[in-house]
Amino acid sequence: MFGYIKPLECELKVKDKALYDAAYCGLCRTLGKEFGQTARAVLSFDCTFIAMLAASASDMPKIDSRRCAYKTFRKKRPCVAECAAFEFAAAANIILARYKLLDDKNDEKRLLPAVGAAILKGKAENAAKKYPGVEMAVKKGIGEISDIEREKCTDIDKPCDAFARLMRNVAASAPVEDEGSLCAIKEVAYHMGRWVYVADAWDDIEKDKKSGAYNPFATAGVDSARAEFLMNISLNEAQKAYDLLEPNAFRGVLDNIMYIGCRRRSERLLGGKGTEGRNNE
Repeated sequence: MFGYIKPLECELKVKDKALYDAAYCGLCRTLGKEFGQTARAVLSFDCTFIAMLAASASDMPKIDSRRCAYKTFRKKRPCVAECAAFEFAAAANIILARYKLLDDKNDEKRLLPAVGAAILKGKAENAAKKYPGVEMAVKKGIGEISDIEREKCTDIDKPCDAFARLMRNVAASAPVEDEGSLCAIKEVAYHMGRWVYVADAWDDIEKDKKSGAYNPFATAGVDSARAEFLMNISLNEAQKAYDLLEPNAFRGVLDNIMYIGCRRRSERLLGGKGTEGRNNE
């Protein structure tokens, strides 16, 4: 997974930081419960965002106090209890992670992604049984992106749009009853998908140039000004769609992500500080 969609934690209120931690822990726990403890290894910041976004149209999920299975000597921490939005996000997390590993295996011919994909195979199949629309969306989207990459396409919009549509189609399976809210969530997912693809491509441009891997910016000879424009317009459109929502849950965290966190991530990436988008802030 990519790991770009995060809040700027220094700007979060204490209560919202606690809610974000509870959401992150809740998704981790749901992954373990639904797909086995090894599934927790692919826990994603991006899918934590998807979980909160899917939950935003409902009342705040119940929050329990639990110990972490991997940090047993730490005191109990708040953790989002079982709920449909987090079960959906966990399934999406597993399916996306497996297809990403399969794509890496095909592109890089390395053993580690192949092993990871094999480990996740049964888990992803179980997730697909519960959410066939998610599996269909990811399989189709990754296939389109792979075709575009093999063609060495110089039109940056094509791979961006393919990944964005993938994310919109994943969001279409979110357990959201209100049709208007679901439409808004799908559009947020689409434009955030565009932003993630652009951010990841720009973050990896120097590495891809050295390795010869496909990168739309390197192939098209695009400069930072164009990358900045694409990132900004994607976030602007995502915010317009988000403004149509009236979140009942996680509003403070989601506001931070949409208005501050992703903007700051763009600034850091465009500042030329190397491949740091996934792990810093």
